Amino acid sequence: WKYHTGNSWGVNPKTGKSCLGCGAQEEFYGCSDISVGTSQIYPNTNDSFIFKPPVYEPQKTTHKMPHYHFPTTTYFKQIQTPTTTPFLYETTSNVTFKCPNNGLYANYAKGCREFYSCVHVGTRWENVVSMSCPASLLFDNRVKSCNYANLVNCYANSYLDFMDNIDNYRNMLADFIQEFKMVLKQKNKILSLTIPSAQNLPKNRVKASQVINNIDYINLIGYDIHGPWESDIRHHSPLLGNMKHDVHSLVKGMLNYGVPSSKLVLGVALYGRTFRKKYYPTIKGQIVSIESGLSGKYTKSNGMIAYFEICELMREYGWSRIWDNVKRVPVLHNGNEWIGYEDSQSLVQKARYAKIKNLAGVMFWDVSLDDYTGNFCKKGKFYLINKVKKELFSNNQSNNLMQIKKSMINYSQKTNGHNECWRGDGYYPDFTSNCSRYYLCSNSQTSSKQIQFFYCAYNTFYSDKEKACLFKWQMECKRY
Repeated sequence: WKYHTGNSWGVNPKTGKSCLGCGAQEEFYGCSDISVGTSQIYPNTNDSFIFKPPVYEPQKTTHKMPHYHFPTTTYFKQIQTPTTTPFLYETTSNVTFKCPNNGLYANYAKGCREFYSCVHVGTRWENVVSMSCPASLLFDNRVKSCNYANLVNCYANSYLDFMDNIDNYRNMLADFIQEFKMVLKQKNKILSLTIPSAQNLPKNRVKASQVINNIDYINLIGYDIHGPWESDIRHHSPLLGNMKHDVHSLVKGMLNYGVPSSKLVLGVALYGRTFRKKYYPTIKGQIVSIESGLSGKYTKSNGMIAYFEICELMREYGWSRIWDNVKRVPVLHNGNEWIGYEDSQSLVQKARYAKIKNLAGVMFWDVSLDDYTGNFCKKGKFYLINKVKKELFSNNQSNNLMQIKKSMINYSQKTNGHNECWRGDGYYPDFTSNCSRYYLCSNSQTSSKQIQFFYCAYNTFYSDKEKACLFKWQMECKRY
């Protein structure tokens, strides 16, 4: 996908006032945040989401779509798009079009001679602009651009608006995830989904349950909650302190929506967001503008700085650190420069929070932003990641913290007679769960023998013969 945003705050050089869109313009490129991977550890799908009662919410669209197989046109490749004629901008003061999603939409009342541009839909910065195509051109809904009128059938392509509607898209995505998961089960693969909040799940609860039950792990983006694109300075990943815009609120929203804690993975950042205050003199006095601060010396990303670069900044340039005990995060400042970031203290508290909530684990964005060489912070390679890992797998039970690690138990504890390591170290089916679980024997020939339990994916069972989780009809729950 490709997304263009002009949401950076900056200063209008004519008025001297802070405004949205006056800052740096950015384009983002990427792929769908659906990922496929292999793992020997599967989530506890016994806590699958069940919506009661199953109320179906009808599609809110004026287009009747009996299926999702849309027709294609034979002359599509012959379309020529003008490259030099600019669009004609109109005022936004009287635009009443309701944007279904970010993007461009045809104005059918004007016969596609005009169209709407929607940005930041669903946020407090939502904006819609009415635009006109140049003479002899019409808006082509297939390529989202003005095209020659003889190549455009305005109303014939209106069915594409069905896909542009974010609710319809998410409902279709739910069907895709269900079919995709059926294929992945045969390959013993897991399916994960990365989203920023529960608001990104389908509003239709039947479709939401379809997504939740077919996803093995949901990675929750617990960072970039705030940033330089806003009009004020805020830490980008506060654990607490804001009832609607902190990590606790995001996790609570996901759990309340029906996502099992055993499937929810908390995402944490290994970088900081930078801000800069700028002062502009006016007739009435002085005004303050907020913009992106310094970039990392090596990463060179606007408004962002890696953790290893922060270590160098503190050591060589004498920035001052402040701990925000309300939000449970650190802050650096130097003059009019300000950085909200994560360090070992804040990440350990997030790891403890994940244990309290009994979440599936923690993921990082991203590994390369930690001190991967150990030369910057002088605390060893991947210092932050190792601190989080140590906390997650610690046996510390103080403050009612729950271990995130799957049930690692001593063999000396009571186990069913079937749960024996008859072949020594290795993987075995758990017959007490009808093979929906399996376990790993470690140190089986010593007094410190241990058994670690894992869960197969939904509706699959562990085959002792194939050493993999398979469908019921592909295996037998017995010894080999």
